[in-house]
Amino acid sequence: MHSTRRLSARTAVSIRPLWTWALPLSRRLKLAEVIVAVAVIAVVGCGTATGTGIKPSSGNVPSIAGTTAIQRDPSSSAVGSNVTSPAEWGAPDGSVARAFATAEAGADGLRVYAPTLLPNSTVAPDTWWPISEVDSPSAYAGPRVSNPHILSEEGGLPEIRVALKSSDGWLEIIEDVRGDLGDIEGTSIGTISGRQATLYVVEGCYCVQWSDEGIWYAVFARGWSEEDIREVALDMRPLGES
Repeated sequence: MHSTRRLSARTAVSIRPLWTWALPLSRRLKLAEVIVAVAVIAVVGCGTATGTGIKPSSGNVPSIAGTTAIQRDPSSSAVGSNVTSPAEWGAPDGSVARAFATAEAGADGLRVYAPTLLPNSTVAPDTWWPISEVDSPSAYAGPRVSNPHILSEEGGLPEIRVALKSSDGWLEIIEDVRGDLGDIEGTSIGTISGRQATLYVVEGCYCVQWSDEGIWYAVFARGWSEEDIREVALDMRPLGES
């Protein structure tokens, strides 16, 4: 797979010299006072500006199966197509926690990664469908399968697929990915529990993929913003990791 690191853009600022030395001394002193005053105002303004990005808080909140979630800073705005308040995100519980407990029970030694931060509207439906392959549940013509979908392999580790639904759209988390995304370029977006993560756009959805000791993991998303899927993926942790 090819991976392309996205470079941050830098804005060049041109500063024109102030040709002041031809002015009388009194004029030069007055101009110096004005420049100092403007500089002070600029420094104070930068120090008090409030960003709208998502920041980790100093405190942690408990998450499913002993993992630790990063809590959104209440002073920042949540991003995404439908999520508008940081209070609408939190540590997964309910049906989501039960789905990953089932996944862990059927893992047969496979390390299971789980989300630690999701919109509170997120649930794990009773039935699974291949979110990474088709656009919607109605477009899936395959057999009815319970969620999570655990594909056991004799003499090897299983592939586990967990489907999640939120007000934003759908997520599919795949543990021990089988197959290949093909020859497409991705963007390095950071690390997941110390493992390099890459973002792709494939089959009409976002995909974040990483490897842990030779085992591949992925999060697929339909209907989500790129910012939100980045946050969900980068906050994934192995079950039991604190």
